[in-house]
Amino acid sequence: MVTPILSMAGKQAFATKIPTSGLLAYFDFNSSIQKTSGSASVTCTDGSTTSVVGVYGNGRQFLHTPSVTKITTGAAIIPQTGDFTIGAWVYRERSGALQFFLGCWDTNIAGNQLGLTFNSSNQIIARVRNTAGAYDDIGGSLAPSTLNVWEHWAYCCSGTSGGTHRLYKNGVEVATATSTVTRSGALAANFGFTADTNFFASCRLDEVAIYDRQLSAAEVVALRDGSSV
Repeated sequence: MVTPILSMAGKQAFATKIPTSGLLAYFDFNSSIQKTSGSASVTCTDGSTTSVVGVYGNGRQFLHTPSVTKITTGAAIIPQTGDFTIGAWVYRERSGALQFFLGCWDTNIAGNQLGLTFNSSNQIIARVRNTAGAYDDIGGSLAPSTLNVWEHWAYCCSGTSGGTHRLYKNGVEVATATSTVTRSGALAANFGFTADTNFFASCRLDEVAIYDRQLSAAEVVALRDGSSV
């Protein structure tokens, strides 16, 4: 396998293919919001019209602006039960505020939450929470993410009580947690905002991938290094 090369600008000169087994949806943002591959039937509403240079080709920018920079899928592509993985390249552009950027979040901010978010300490964390208020955060002891730098993040979520949740940064496992939280339901995936419209991210995203299983450590590396299916 050829190893990708990062230029000074952060763009990779060439890349391999991402894992395809269990792929539900994959968004490269090169031409439109529509997914480029995946097994789920996904219709998207795209309120984010700012296309920027991504890690591979184009990315999508979110500007912490209500009702303007957000994306939601029209199908509950994150499953209610079972394992799943969310991976994406992330470029954080704002500090000091709770910001949601990728996963599912219902209309009650204290309700069903599942995915990746920036917290008020500028950390990128993974969160699983049900409507009863039980939750676990993965990554709360990490150093803050770096502003204005592309980082690859992947959250491997366990759907089994007592299962291990894993958080990866740039292909390296950086946090784990054992969770007994039972998810409340499957929801549409949101990019850049919470469904209750109180929290909007200020960031860029590229190469978003969602799987119906936990990727292995080697597959997370392949996801980081890949830009096509």
